[in-house]
Amino acid sequence: MFITGPNVVKAVTSEEIGDEELGGAVTHSTKSGVAQFSCDSDEQCIDEIKRLVS
Repeated sequence: MFITGPNVVKAVTSEEIGDEELGGAVTHSTKSGVAQFSCDSDEQCIDEIKRLVS
């Protein structure tokens, strides 16, 4: 989830950045605060959801 993509970032700042670093799950769960957590698997995600709604 990001407003612009890696190509625009490179054109404007000359910095090379990937999709995940720019707006992936880890970025949003550790830096931006958009997500509360990220999971390594579907099973882990389901367990987290169960924990949140219980």
